[in-house]
Amino acid sequence: MLLSPFLSSRAPNSRPDSGGWVNVGIPRIIGLAFLNRLGVRIFNDLPVINFALSEQAKSFLTSTYAFTLAANFWPLQNYEANIREVHQPKGGCWRK
Repeated sequence: MLLSPFLSSRAPNSRPDSGGWVNVGIPRIIGLAFLNRLGVRIFNDLPVINFALSEQAKSFLTSTYAFTLAANFWPLQNYEANIREVHQPKGGCWRK
C-alpha cells in the first residue's frame, strides 16, 4: 500500500526543495542505499529526513526519519507500476 501524497521525487506532485518544510539528505540516502546493496546495514539508523516542526509539535510528531524508517515509505522507482499493483484485499475489510 502506498501512502499519499508522496509517490516519488519524480512524480508530478513533488515540489522543488520539498516545499521548504522538510530537509532531505539526498547524498546520505544515496550512500546508504549503495551500502545496503553491498549488505552493509550498520548505518541505517542515521537520520536522512528532518521536518521543520515547532517545539510544541515535536512533543507529539516525529521530527526526524532514519534511513530504515524513510525507506519503508518509498515505493519502487517505477511508482506507476506500484500503483497498478495495489489491489483490494479479498477479506472484505474495504468498503465499496
